[in-house]
Amino acid sequence: MKFTFDDNFFQPEEREGFLVSECMKRYWAASLVCLSDFDDFCERHSLRWVAAYGTLLGAVRHKGFIPWDDDIDIVMPREDYDIFFEKKDELPGNYVVDKYESKHHRYGGMTVINNHAGISFDEAVLQKYYFCPFRAGIDIYAYDYIPTEKSEDDKWRLDILTALKELQMTRDLDGDNMEKRFELSKRCEDISRRFVSRRDESEELCRFITYAQWNVRPVLKTAWLSSITDLPFETGTVKGFPPDIADEYLSCTVGVDWRTPKRTGASHNYPLYREDLKRAVRFLNDGGISMKALPPFLSHLRAEADLYDISYS
Repeated sequence: MKFTFDDNFFQPEEREGFLVSECMKRYWAASLVCLSDFDDFCERHSLRWVAAYGTLLGAVRHKGFIPWDDDIDIVMPREDYDIFFEKKDELPGNYVVDKYESKHHRYGGMTVINNHAGISFDEAVLQKYYFCPFRAGIDIYAYDYIPTEKSEDDKWRLDILTALKELQMTRDLDGDNMEKRFELSKRCEDISRRFVSRRDESEELCRFITYAQWNVRPVLKTAWLSSITDLPFETGTVKGFPPDIADEYLSCTVGVDWRTPKRTGASHNYPLYREDLKRAVRFLNDGGISMKALPPFLSHLRAEADLYDISYS
């Protein structure tokens, strides 16, 4: 799975009445390079993944990113996710894998892969990631197998809820106690994978944190894992589901009217890199480099700062 981008791709563009800037296009491209590297890794280890949430919606409805979206979400079955994390050091380059070990990570059964730790103006990094200096990457959600017996299901959810509440209390009352937070986060994950050895009995998978806290019925059926297919996405493809399965999944996660674009807020401020852009401006200013004198291949940073009223010299 490879993505290639010519100069025309990076032109600012209106999609669905929403302006997608050159800077955002370069951020999209950088994120898709990360996804391509991750897919190569998964191919080597025969690991399964599939686009989820807004990324699957974008693939099916827009054949690419939702115009007002800026991140990539994927799902992995628990056993594949565990193998990935065990072998994560085999990822190429300087990829940073952020799980619950990080002080600032809000644990939710999710791992974030970024191409580097912050901002990079290294020539090789800029060349590989289409002159996007910001950290870019993908969000990976582990999906766990739900027991078929109701009594087991009820106890499983209760055990997860108990551990999550204790984790929340620790975060609120003793946020700097990383050892305790790590211990509780690991306990949550250990409980969530309780039935992975009995996955052949299970008919459904879930993101355990939403299932346990809000009893949101899972929408990923184990039978769908054998139907993963390639879907067009920008200049390449992503792993997704055929139309009938995608319709059922999106009807549950987005709503039955998912085919109608609606500009809704994300779980983070758009654009995702806004704070990194501010840091980049400060970094350049501190180095005596004027934003007004940036070389042409970085001029999109100045345009983006203007777009979001970020002052510079």
